[in-house]
Amino acid sequence: MHSLAESKRIDAFCHAQSPSIAFIRAETRGVFASVFTDFGPKFTVIYVNGEKPHAGIVASIESGPDAMVTCVEDERLQFKVKKCMAHSFLLDIDTSVYGEYLRGGIVTQVKDTKILAFNTLSKAMKQPGEFLVTDFAKFDRPPLLHVGFLALDAFEAETGHAPRPANAEDAKRMLALATAINEKMPSEAKAEINNEILTKLAHNANAEISPMTAMFGGIVGQEVVKAVSGKFHPVHQWMYFDSIESLPSETLPPKEYEPVGSSAKWPRATSSSSALVP
Repeated sequence: MHSLAESKRIDAFCHAQSPSIAFIRAETRGVFASVFTDFGPKFTVIYVNGEKPHAGIVASIESGPDAMVTCVEDERLQFKVKKCMAHSFLLDIDTSVYGEYLRGGIVTQVKDTKILAFNTLSKAMKQPGEFLVTDFAKFDRPPLLHVGFLALDAFEAETGHAPRPANAEDAKRMLALATAINEKMPSEAKAEINNEILTKLAHNANAEISPMTAMFGGIVGQEVVKAVSGKFHPVHQWMYFDSIESLPSETLPPKEYEPVGSSAKWPRATSSSSALVP
Protein backbone atom coordinates (compact mmCIF):
# COMPACT_ATOMS: atom_id res chain seq x y z
CA MET A 1 0.00 0.00 0.00
CA HIS A 2 1.10 3.57 -0.64
CA SER A 3 2.54 5.52 2.27
CA LEU A 4 0.36 8.15 3.90
CA ALA A 5 2.35 10.95 2.26
CA GLU A 6 1.86 9.41 -1.20
CA SER A 7 -1.83 8.79 -0.51
CA LYS A 8 -2.28 12.44 0.48
CA ARG A 9 -0.56 13.55 -2.72
CA ILE A 10 -2.74 11.33 -4.92
CA ASP A 11 -5.93 12.33 -3.11
CA ALA A 12 -5.15 16.05 -3.42
CA PHE A 13 -4.73 15.60 -7.18
CA CYS A 14 -8.00 13.64 -7.51
CA HIS A 15 -9.92 16.12 -5.34
CA ALA A 16 -8.76 19.10 -7.42
CA GLN A 17 -9.97 17.73 -10.77
CA SER A 18 -13.20 18.86 -12.42
CA PRO A 19 -15.12 16.65 -12.12
CA SER A 20 -13.34 15.16 -9.14
CA ILE A 21 -11.86 11.66 -9.30
CA ALA A 22 -13.12 9.38 -6.53
CA PHE A 23 -10.39 8.31 -4.10
CA ILE A 24 -10.59 5.38 -1.67
CA ARG A 25 -7.89 4.33 0.79
CA ALA A 26 -8.38 1.09 2.69
CA GLU A 27 -6.15 -1.16 4.77
CA THR A 28 -6.45 -4.19 7.01
CA ARG A 29 -4.13 -4.75 9.94
CA GLY A 30 -4.81 -8.20 11.32
CA VAL A 31 -8.23 -7.94 12.98
CA PHE A 32 -8.33 -4.15 12.48
CA ALA A 33 -9.34 -2.26 9.33
CA SER A 34 -10.00 1.25 8.05
CA VAL A 35 -11.62 2.81 4.98
CA PHE A 36 -11.39 6.43 3.83
CA THR A 37 -13.35 7.91 0.92
CA ASP A 38 -13.11 11.23 -0.92
CA PHE A 39 -15.60 11.66 -3.77
CA GLY A 40 -14.92 15.37 -4.22
CA PRO A 41 -16.28 18.68 -2.88
CA LYS A 42 -19.73 18.17 -4.46
CA PHE A 43 -20.91 14.59 -4.88
CA THR A 44 -24.55 13.86 -5.75
CA VAL A 45 -26.23 10.81 -4.25
CA ILE A 46 -29.19 9.79 -6.43
CA TYR A 47 -30.84 7.12 -4.27
CA VAL A 48 -29.96 7.89 -0.66
CA ASN A 49 -31.70 4.94 0.99
CA GLY A 50 -31.50 2.43 -1.87
CA GLU A 51 -35.27 2.02 -2.13
CA LYS A 52 -36.86 1.85 -5.57
CA PRO A 53 -39.10 4.81 -6.53
CA HIS A 54 -42.77 4.27 -5.69
CA ALA A 55 -45.10 4.08 -8.69
CA GLY A 56 -48.79 3.73 -9.50
CA ILE A 57 -51.06 3.16 -12.50
CA VAL A 58 -53.21 6.23 -13.25
CA ALA A 59 -56.94 5.48 -13.60
CA SER A 60 -58.19 9.06 -14.10
CA ILE A 61 -57.17 12.74 -13.94
CA GLU A 62 -59.72 15.47 -13.30
CA SER A 63 -59.74 18.63 -15.42
CA GLY A 64 -59.27 21.95 -13.62
CA PRO A 65 -57.19 23.55 -10.83
CA ASP A 66 -56.01 21.26 -8.01
CA ALA A 67 -56.92 18.29 -10.18
CA MET A 68 -57.47 14.94 -8.50
CA VAL A 69 -55.38 12.06 -9.80
CA THR A 70 -56.83 8.63 -9.03
CA CYS A 71 -54.82 5.44 -9.35
CA VAL A 72 -55.93 1.81 -9.54
CA GLU A 73 -56.40 0.20 -6.15
CA ASP A 74 -53.62 -2.40 -6.42
CA GLU A 75 -51.51 -0.83 -3.67
CA ARG A 76 -51.43 2.24 -1.45
CA LEU A 77 -49.66 5.34 -2.73
CA GLN A 78 -46.63 6.58 -0.79
CA PHE A 79 -45.94 9.95 -2.38
CA LYS A 80 -44.98 13.19 -0.65
CA VAL A 81 -47.43 15.37 -2.58
CA LYS A 82 -50.44 17.56 -1.86
CA LYS A 83 -53.21 15.68 -0.01
CA CYS A 84 -51.96 12.20 -0.78
CA MET A 85 -54.57 9.57 0.11
CA ALA A 86 -54.62 5.79 -0.21
CA HIS A 87 -55.20 5.76 -3.97
CA SER A 88 -55.30 9.43 -5.04
CA PHE A 89 -53.59 12.80 -4.70
CA LEU A 90 -53.96 16.39 -5.87
CA LEU A 91 -51.91 18.11 -8.57
CA ASP A 92 -50.93 21.69 -7.79
CA ILE A 93 -51.57 22.74 -11.42
CA ASP A 94 -54.53 23.58 -13.64
CA THR A 95 -55.03 20.59 -15.93
CA SER A 96 -57.81 22.27 -17.97
CA VAL A 97 -55.14 23.59 -20.34
CA TYR A 98 -54.33 20.00 -21.33
CA GLY A 99 -56.36 17.48 -23.25
CA GLU A 100 -58.55 14.84 -21.62
CA TYR A 101 -56.73 11.96 -19.95
CA LEU A 102 -57.26 8.71 -21.82
CA ARG A 103 -55.37 5.71 -20.47
CA GLY A 104 -51.99 4.06 -19.84
CA GLY A 105 -50.49 6.64 -17.48
CA ILE A 106 -47.90 5.79 -14.85
CA VAL A 107 -47.03 8.08 -11.94
CA THR A 108 -43.52 7.60 -10.54
CA GLN A 109 -41.87 9.12 -7.49
CA VAL A 110 -38.97 11.51 -8.09
CA LYS A 111 -36.30 10.57 -5.58
CA ASP A 112 -34.72 13.36 -3.55
CA THR A 113 -31.01 13.71 -4.19
CA LYS A 114 -28.40 14.56 -1.58
CA ILE A 115 -25.22 16.60 -2.08
CA LEU A 116 -22.21 15.48 -0.03
CA ALA A 117 -19.09 17.59 0.46
CA PHE A 118 -15.97 15.48 0.98
CA ASN A 119 -12.74 16.80 2.47
CA THR A 120 -9.28 15.84 1.30
CA LEU A 121 -7.37 13.17 3.20
CA SER A 122 -5.07 15.83 4.68
CA LYS A 123 -7.99 17.83 6.08
CA ALA A 124 -10.08 14.82 7.13
CA MET A 125 -7.21 13.44 9.20
CA LYS A 126 -7.42 16.47 11.48
CA GLN A 127 -11.17 17.01 11.14
CA PRO A 128 -12.62 13.51 10.75
CA GLY A 129 -16.23 14.54 11.29
CA GLU A 130 -18.79 11.81 11.98
CA PHE A 131 -17.52 8.24 11.77
CA LEU A 132 -19.51 5.38 10.29
CA VAL A 133 -20.21 3.15 13.31
CA THR A 134 -19.83 -0.55 12.48
CA ASP A 135 -20.56 -1.91 15.97
CA PHE A 136 -22.87 -0.04 18.34
CA ALA A 137 -21.41 -2.01 21.24
CA LYS A 138 -18.18 -0.11 20.49
CA PHE A 139 -19.72 3.30 19.90
CA ASP A 140 -16.64 5.13 21.23
CA ARG A 141 -14.12 2.99 19.35
CA PRO A 142 -13.82 4.88 15.97
CA PRO A 143 -12.08 8.01 17.38
CA LEU A 144 -9.55 5.77 19.14
CA LEU A 145 -8.88 3.72 16.00
CA HIS A 146 -8.58 6.93 13.99
CA VAL A 147 -5.78 8.09 16.24
CA GLY A 148 -4.30 4.58 16.27
CA PHE A 149 -4.12 4.25 12.49
CA LEU A 150 -2.58 7.72 12.21
CA ALA A 151 0.00 6.62 14.78
CA LEU A 152 0.74 3.53 12.68
CA ASP A 153 1.41 5.72 9.65
CA ALA A 154 3.63 7.98 11.74
CA PHE A 155 5.51 4.95 13.13
CA GLU A 156 6.13 3.54 9.65
CA ALA A 157 7.28 6.93 8.35
CA GLU A 158 9.69 7.16 11.29
CA THR A 159 11.09 3.61 11.26
CA GLY A 160 10.47 2.33 7.74
CA HIS A 161 8.49 -0.69 8.96
CA ALA A 162 5.30 -1.60 10.80
CA PRO A 163 5.37 -2.38 14.53
CA ARG A 164 6.58 -5.95 15.01
CA PRO A 165 4.22 -8.53 16.53
CA ALA A 166 4.51 -8.81 20.32
CA ASN A 167 7.35 -6.27 20.34
CA ALA A 168 6.94 -4.18 23.49
CA GLU A 169 9.36 -1.48 22.34
CA ASP A 170 7.53 -0.91 19.05
CA ALA A 171 4.16 -0.89 20.79
CA LYS A 172 5.40 1.62 23.36
CA ARG A 173 6.65 3.95 20.63
CA MET A 174 3.36 3.72 18.73
CA LEU A 175 1.45 4.52 21.93
CA ALA A 176 3.57 7.63 22.42
CA LEU A 177 2.86 8.72 18.85
CA ALA A 178 -0.88 8.09 19.32
CA THR A 179 -0.92 10.19 22.50
CA ALA A 180 0.89 13.05 20.77
CA ILE A 181 -1.45 12.93 17.77
CA ASN A 182 -4.51 12.85 20.02
CA GLU A 183 -3.36 15.95 21.91
CA LYS A 184 -3.26 17.91 18.63
CA MET A 185 -6.77 16.87 17.62
CA PRO A 186 -9.63 19.36 17.96
CA SER A 187 -11.71 18.82 21.08
CA GLU A 188 -14.60 17.20 19.19
CA ALA A 189 -12.24 14.63 17.63
CA LYS A 190 -10.18 13.71 20.69
CA ALA A 191 -10.24 10.07 21.74
CA GLU A 192 -10.01 8.48 25.15
CA ILE A 193 -6.70 6.66 24.89
CA ASN A 194 -6.95 2.94 25.62
CA ASN A 195 -3.46 1.46 25.88
CA GLU A 196 -4.67 -2.14 25.68
CA ILE A 197 -6.52 -1.68 22.38
CA LEU A 198 -3.74 0.39 20.80
CA THR A 199 -1.18 -2.21 21.86
CA LYS A 200 -3.22 -4.90 20.13
CA LEU A 201 -3.38 -2.70 17.04
CA ALA A 202 0.40 -2.37 17.11
CA HIS A 203 0.84 -6.14 17.43
CA ASN A 204 -1.57 -6.70 14.51
CA ALA A 205 -0.07 -4.03 12.26
CA ASN A 206 2.12 -6.39 10.25
CA ALA A 207 -0.52 -9.10 9.66
CA GLU A 208 -2.99 -9.91 6.92
CA ILE A 209 -5.92 -12.29 7.48
CA SER A 210 -7.82 -13.61 4.45
CA PRO A 211 -11.36 -13.22 5.89
CA MET A 212 -10.66 -9.60 6.80
CA THR A 213 -9.19 -8.74 3.40
CA ALA A 214 -12.07 -10.51 1.65
CA MET A 215 -14.71 -8.68 3.69
CA PHE A 216 -13.16 -5.27 3.16
CA GLY A 217 -12.51 -5.99 -0.49
CA GLY A 218 -16.28 -6.38 -0.79
CA ILE A 219 -16.95 -3.19 1.16
CA VAL A 220 -14.54 -1.18 -0.96
CA GLY A 221 -16.05 -2.71 -4.11
CA GLN A 222 -19.45 -1.38 -3.04
CA GLU A 223 -17.96 2.08 -2.51
CA VAL A 224 -16.52 1.97 -6.04
CA VAL A 225 -19.99 1.21 -7.44
CA LYS A 226 -21.47 4.08 -5.42
CA ALA A 227 -18.79 6.46 -6.71
CA VAL A 228 -19.44 5.50 -10.34
CA SER A 229 -23.25 5.32 -10.23
CA GLY A 230 -24.18 7.89 -7.57
CA LYS A 231 -26.64 5.35 -6.16
CA PHE A 232 -26.86 4.65 -2.42
CA HIS A 233 -25.18 6.57 0.37
CA PRO A 234 -21.38 6.14 0.48
CA VAL A 235 -19.08 6.04 3.48
CA HIS A 236 -18.62 9.69 4.46
CA GLN A 237 -15.66 9.67 5.09
CA TRP A 238 -14.14 7.32 7.71
CA MET A 239 -15.00 3.76 8.62
CA TYR A 240 -13.13 1.69 11.23
CA PHE A 241 -13.60 -1.90 12.30
CA ASP A 242 -12.02 -4.30 14.76
CA SER A 243 -12.56 -7.85 15.89
CA ILE A 244 -10.35 -7.97 18.95
CA GLU A 245 -12.72 -10.60 20.36
CA SER A 246 -11.02 -12.99 17.93
CA LEU A 247 -7.64 -12.56 19.63
CA PRO A 248 -6.33 -14.71 22.49
CA SER A 249 -7.18 -13.23 25.87
CA GLU A 250 -3.92 -14.29 27.51
CA THR A 251 -0.52 -12.68 26.96
CA LEU A 252 1.73 -14.95 24.92
CA PRO A 253 5.54 -14.85 24.53
CA PRO A 254 6.99 -13.17 21.41
CA LYS A 255 8.25 -16.54 20.11
CA GLU A 256 4.64 -17.59 19.53
CA TYR A 257 4.31 -14.89 16.85
CA GLU A 258 7.44 -15.63 14.87
CA PRO A 259 6.80 -16.46 11.17
CA VAL A 260 7.57 -20.02 10.10
CA GLY A 261 7.76 -19.55 6.33
CA SER A 262 4.46 -21.33 5.71
CA SER A 263 0.93 -20.33 4.75
CA ALA A 264 0.31 -19.69 8.48
CA LYS A 265 2.86 -16.87 8.49
CA TRP A 266 0.45 -13.93 8.60
CA PRO A 267 -2.18 -15.43 10.93
CA ARG A 268 0.66 -16.31 13.33
CA ALA A 269 1.67 -12.65 13.35
CA THR A 270 -1.82 -11.89 14.66
CA SER A 271 -2.95 -14.75 16.82
CA SER A 272 0.15 -16.85 17.56
CA SER A 273 0.75 -20.47 16.70
CA SER A 274 -1.16 -21.70 19.75
CA ALA A 275 -4.29 -19.84 18.71
CA LEU A 276 -4.17 -21.46 15.26
CA VAL A 277 -4.26 -25.01 16.62
CA PRO A 278 -7.80 -26.48 16.13
